[in-house]
Parts: sequence; structure tokens; C-alpha cells
Amino acid sequence: MKLTSFTRLLSVGAAVCVLTTVSGRAKAVDLTQTFTFLNYGAGQIGENTDITTTGDLIHATTGTFAGRYLGMVNGGPVFNIFCTDVTHDIGWGQSYLTLLDPGKITDSAQLRDGQGYYNGAAPGGLASALTALDYKPDNLGAGTFGTVGKRASAVAWLADTYMTAAISSHQAAGIQLAIWDILQDGGDGIGAGLFESDFSDSSLVNTYEGQAALHTSYTTTGAYWIEAPRDASYAHLQDFVTTVQGPGTLNVPEPGALGLLAGSGAAGLLLAFRRKGALRRR
Repeated sequence: MKLTSFTRLLSVGAAVCVLTTVSGRAKAVDLTQTFTFLNYGAGQIGENTDITTTGDLIHATTGTFAGRYLGMVNGGPVFNIFCTDVTHDIGWGQSYLTLLDPGKITDSAQLRDGQGYYNGAAPGGLASALTALDYKPDNLGAGTFGTVGKRASAVAWLADTYMTAAISSHQAAGIQLAIWDILQDGGDGIGAGLFESDFSDSSLVNTYEGQAALHTSYTTTGAYWIEAPRDASYAHLQDFVTTVQGPGTLNVPEPGALGLLAGSGAAGLLLAFRRKGALRRR
């Protein structure tokens, strides 16, 4: 079922705009909405696995739930999501605000604005975070996924292809691990590089990475980046990707309600991710 768009519902006069200056231009203060990552339970599919982002599985983060998760905005119907960020932490029940008007995964990179979002000249895409200050990706400059744009395109294709597909828990785990490995190591497999996992089926991960390798120039029309606000040192909670196709309708406020949303600052974004305790990536 086609869903209401996650974004682009702003209209002239819909909200009182406070202006600030970013990179020499006037822009409205970022409008935000509440995104909820639903707690571990029915509907989320995946498997627990040990992972590392330092190439040291002996001291890996244990019991990380890798798979396809569930979320919602503003308390609305549930939809599917994958995680794009393995270098930061999140725990069950944590919250943050995400942009009301987010970028698509393959949108161009933007600089961080004064409120901690990659929302400069326009809402930024996933490439914005693929820097040494943020996600700290490895192996840039060589191989099939040698540029941040190619990595973003590959992840967007996987998201658009599998976000609502009928897949098993095992397949969902393989797709999520492929996303993390492509973003962090350039798709060198989960047994090599800085990102590694003891997942039992490395060949499955390789299969999804091979599929994504055929789509490194892909441009998405419906995979949106759920972005957490960054502080001055680029510390933040984890980011996710969703699409406008899914089991329900994304509950985005009507334009007439945006003034109230801006005035209240909205509520926190509930994001939860690990089976027990905080998900620690390092």
C-alpha cells in the first residue's frame, strides 16, 4: 500500500518561521517530529550476533540484534526500518527528535547546521555522515564501494528492495550486516576489515553485498534518512533508514498542525535497539 510521504508537507504560512544564518544564508529553524523505534518484540525480524568496529572479534560487542526493525512517527502506524549507523550507541527507550523534512539516502552531502542536523542548503543524504568526524568509514578511495556516494546508493537500493519484502529473520540479519559492512568497510565481508561479525552465514552477507554492488549509481525516490542531532563533537544516537512503502500510513502532521508542532518543540524520538541494555558498538 502506498503511504503518505514522510516529508515535504510544509506549506507557506503553515508555521511561524524563526530565521537563523547558516553558511551565509537565512534558513528556518529545523522543524522536528517524534520517531519511535519500537522495543524488541513481535514483528521485528533478525538474529543476535557479535560484532566489532575495530577488527577485534575477541572483544566484540555481544548479543547485537541485527535485522529489520519497526518504528513509527508521532505515535502513528508501524513501519519497517534498517539501521545505517554501527559506530554509535543506542539503548531501549532512548529518544531524540528527527527532521520533519529529512533527506533521502542518496541526496547530496550537507554540512551540519546549528541544531546538529545535516540540513544546510537542503536536507542532506547519508553521505553527509560518512566522514572521519562521524561514521569513520574505512577503505574509501578503492574498490566497488570506494566513494561515499556509491555506499549511499548501495544502501538505498537494499532499503528500497527489502524494506517491505517477505524475508526471514536470517535474511533480515544478513541484509543489516551487509548495510553496516558496506558503509564501514566498503563491503569487504564480515570476516575482514574493521567491521566484523560472527554471524553464521557470511556467504549470505556476501550475496547481498554482491547485489548492492550492481547498484552503486542508484538514486532513491523513497528511502529516507532518519537522522539524530549531533553535538559539537559529532556524538549522537544511531541513525536509520525507512521508506514510504510499508504496513500502514506514516503519521505526519497536516500543515495546519505544524505551527503547534514547532511551538512545542515536539516530543523525543524513542529509539531502542539492543535486546539487553544499551547497544554498545565499540
